[in-house]
Amino acid sequence: MFRFLFNLIFVSVIFLVGYSMGGGKVVDYRHYYLNLKESLTEKTRGMSSETSAVRIQFNLTDASRILSSVESDMMEKNFGIALDKLAIVKKRVDKAIASAPDTERRPLIEIRSAVEEIRVATVRFDMEAIGKIRKVINTIDAMYR
Repeated sequence: MFRFLFNLIFVSVIFLVGYSMGGGKVVDYRHYYLNLKESLTEKTRGMSSETSAVRIQFNLTDASRILSSVESDMMEKNFGIALDKLAIVKKRVDKAIASAPDTERRPLIEIRSAVEEIRVATVRFDMEAIGKIRKVINTIDAMYR
């Protein structure tokens, strides 16, 4: 009988110690989970801003490349092809503006207005647009290269 009571008390004590230690681990896991969730949220915000910057850089680099092609088309007096390519450049710059945060939109809007001026000059068959194209390419290169 004494042995049975001893075993019962011993098992109860072990059960209570294990139960109390397990409860502590649950609190630790909750704390660990909340810290992990917070750090992942912070990293995700950083990655989204990096992704946005990469999108802007990709679109502007592509616009710069196409503008170089527009410049050569203008020198060869292929104004129709140049106008088609300028429409693509405008779309690329608009995508860059859409991806940009508010602080970086102003120079991009200026680039878009310069592209529109180039388009108007190209419609008028104005060869001075080549100089404007070179300025826009230099502006883009100074921003993101």
